[in-house]
Amino acid sequence: MTLSANPSPPARPESSDARRALAELAGPLLLLTAAAIISAWAVNELTGRPLSWSWRPAAAEAAVFEDFDELQTLLARPSTILLDARAAALFRLGRLPGAKSLPAAEAAQKVGPFLAATAPEALIVTYCAESLCPLAGQLAQALRKAGHADVRVFSPGFDAWLDAGRPIEAD
Repeated sequence: MTLSANPSPPARPESSDARRALAELAGPLLLLTAAAIISAWAVNELTGRPLSWSWRPAAAEAAVFEDFDELQTLLARPSTILLDARAAALFRLGRLPGAKSLPAAEAAQKVGPFLAATAPEALIVTYCAESLCPLAGQLAQALRKAGHADVRVFSPGFDAWLDAGRPIEAD
């Protein structure tokens, strides 16, 4: 038995072994990720009620509703004002009947003059393109911060209204 003065270090796995192990894991991880994305998409499409993202915190102080018939009931009141929060160009292409344009991007400049010409007891309903669009919530928040008490957000938005075969107006 011979003893060496410089014992050799323990054997390390070859870098090709590490690459091979990563390659073996990459396939199942990619497949799992794809399955999760497809499942989430399918749930959103099949339920008709997609997951909500960023707009709800902006609309936290405003009541949010999704029912088309409730919107029509609210619009039957003479004191209800319907505001389209999308860009003016989209408003001109198509909007819910009776809506006025107040783009959320212009809220800082236009909310004050708008509210000065609006009765304090008026119900204001905002809407946007679709349920994940943050603009209706942002506009509702700006209206509430400016002092208007009764602001609501119609969350399905223009696209769902149109998809349901409801009437629209356009220029």
